[in-house]
Amino acid sequence: MKPLLFILSALVITLCFSCTGKSPSETTGKSLNNGFVPDTGIVTWYYFTTDSFSQTDRPEAAPPVAAKPWTEAVRIASAGCSSGNGKTIAEAYAVVNRLGILAFNSTAIRLYPDTQLFRNTTAGNLVFQDDLPVFTFYKSAFFNTGTDTQADSPLRPFLVQFRIGTGLIYPLISYDNLKIPEDSEITGYNWDGRQLQCSVKQVSGNRTKFSYISIIPRVHLSDLTLKNSSGNIDVKTITVEEFRTARKPLPFAQAPAGLKKLLSVLPSDLAFSIECSIAGGVTPQTFIHGAKTDDDTAITAKACVTRTWVAALFTDGTTYVSGAFYNGQPVTEGSGKAFRLPRLPEGYRYSDFAVSGTMLYAAWEENSFYQTGRSGFLAVDLGRLLYRVPLKTHFQ
Repeated sequence: MKPLLFILSALVITLCFSCTGKSPSETTGKSLNNGFVPDTGIVTWYYFTTDSFSQTDRPEAAPPVAAKPWTEAVRIASAGCSSGNGKTIAEAYAVVNRLGILAFNSTAIRLYPDTQLFRNTTAGNLVFQDDLPVFTFYKSAFFNTGTDTQADSPLRPFLVQFRIGTGLIYPLISYDNLKIPEDSEITGYNWDGRQLQCSVKQVSGNRTKFSYISIIPRVHLSDLTLKNSSGNIDVKTITVEEFRTARKPLPFAQAPAGLKKLLSVLPSDLAFSIECSIAGGVTPQTFIHGAKTDDDTAITAKACVTRTWVAALFTDGTTYVSGAFYNGQPVTEGSGKAFRLPRLPEGYRYSDFAVSGTMLYAAWEENSFYQTGRSGFLAVDLGRLLYRVPLKTHFQ
């Protein structure tokens, strides 16, 4: 695999790509700060506590945390950007499992905890409708052995919505509304703006059974409540093929044009999967670049496409951006820019990210197989990094 050299006037990064599952920037050339974004004045680290978040100098300096299965750990399970309609600074959000909702508005970070809803259930799957964040709850039959009156009640929520105006989380659809067996959980779903297609896992003793349903709201999602949902949604059985088709990864050739252009500098045979969301949009779509691989060490990334910018973040911190962030000039005259977030200790990784204004928020976590230890997020001042420092990108 030929090395790909990115030259930035302030950061010189040599990235060597491999199809063996190594991270995009595992081999880094000697350069200023080793090719990483400098910590001073540009990044701020945060870690999660059991009920909030605090600032730290670096992830490994955060207090040790007993490792838990990812379904039970306090961690950012999902993140996304609202569209902002191009008129205001778009809010960014993160669903923090077992804790609550983080809201970012470029100048402030605020946590909206909800111990009643989050305490004994797993949260995730953030999507949007009309720029309002929507996400789901479920309980892992394998890992979750706790009991909770609210979580185990027939009216326990499946689909909820967060409204920044009130700072409250509003349950929209309960498990009871769906009329599925009591020992069932919705373990996967796809929202396309019109319907939810869900996988239903039923565990009874040593037997596990999967079924699939479609949920079509007759009214706007915001108008649903636990009391009226039963009469305002149509629930029907679908086939496993229908569900898999909705969730099936697509070839990278079918990715949004802006994302394809941003990553066009990568070798065409570099194998990686990238989960791409549209700001203020529906369930992210996964695209496969290069040869498909089922290897657990395969390269993975997250991406977000908006009206004015596109960004992609790989788990090792390699980041690509193009376009213009809020009230800013385009960060490039041509293709895009590449930089690397600060190196994480061994056993840590970056996961999801979101952008509000010119601030990028990237989730990090201490990870070992299916367990998570310390976790938190990194705030990166793209305004200082990309605009106030005369960086230019040249690909060769």
